[in-house]
Amino acid sequence: MSSSFLKVAFRILSFTIFTLAIHPSLLADVSSIERVIKQIPGYRPDIASLKPIGGGATNHNYILNLSNKRYFIKDTSLTDYELLGMRNQELLCTQIAASKGFSPSVVLADREAGVMIFDFVESNGKFSVKERESLKNLAHRIRDLHQSGIIFPSTFDPILTIKGLYGRIQTRSISLPPEVESKILPYIEHLGDSLQTTASCPCHLDLHSRNVLDDGKNIWIIDWECASMADPLFDLATLASIENFDESQTLTFLTAYYETPKQEIFDRLKLLRILSDTRWLLWCYLQQSASTIDFPYDLVAARYLSQCLQGIEAAKN
Repeated sequence: MSSSFLKVAFRILSFTIFTLAIHPSLLADVSSIERVIKQIPGYRPDIASLKPIGGGATNHNYILNLSNKRYFIKDTSLTDYELLGMRNQELLCTQIAASKGFSPSVVLADREAGVMIFDFVESNGKFSVKERESLKNLAHRIRDLHQSGIIFPSTFDPILTIKGLYGRIQTRSISLPPEVESKILPYIEHLGDSLQTTASCPCHLDLHSRNVLDDGKNIWIIDWECASMADPLFDLATLASIENFDESQTLTFLTAYYETPKQEIFDRLKLLRILSDTRWLLWCYLQQSASTIDFPYDLVAARYLSQCLQGIEAAKN
């Protein structure tokens, strides 16, 4: 038997072993990932195992095992970046954050394929925003980011963002709950200048527990596609909105961040939470109309609608 035949047979067998390690429903999606991971130093298909680990509202995630080395893979090939940002910006912001130790390092990235490969970070599984020490540690880490001196390439204004999202919804003729146009948007318009923000520091703008990894030594933040120069309190409001902080969590978090926060900080956070809830409410309706990812956008949108209306009523009283 010729050596060339053996080489071909080995490559076929190796690829079969590689693909069998992937869940059958995802086989159609991994060709672009395979093309990128071949560039990893030391990659061999006979020692490679790609395991899906679920994903978020805009991506699929995988763990790649190469013998004794592991990598985290983020696949955003199904993301409608018209709604959330551009791949170039996500990669650039992630690399900037990684250079300052806030994000795991990017090993490889293919902008066209929408694939990013990171050094794997093993979470200790102890982080929870419902636990006071975790919440305090996260507040300190976010404050470090805000004071890091990082310069992201874009700026973020929540009111302009909401107007942009609403404009796209109108363009796509997407139906919204009647309360959005009868109560929420008029209330935001009514508040006017009191909701103005200043793009004064580097912000993540998609902070929540699923984007935080605690390895016991460091708190890492992932998914930087929304990162921009923005108002630090709006960044905090984003976390409070997504995690739906109660009064106790809000007090713990703001005290850890500011040490002695003034009442005006609490009052302004409540208003900015309304903006954050509105932002994600509109975003969910847009994603539901465009995304092919299996994610309960409708249920999440309903939660933000409820939070937003409750926030408006509380602010009026």
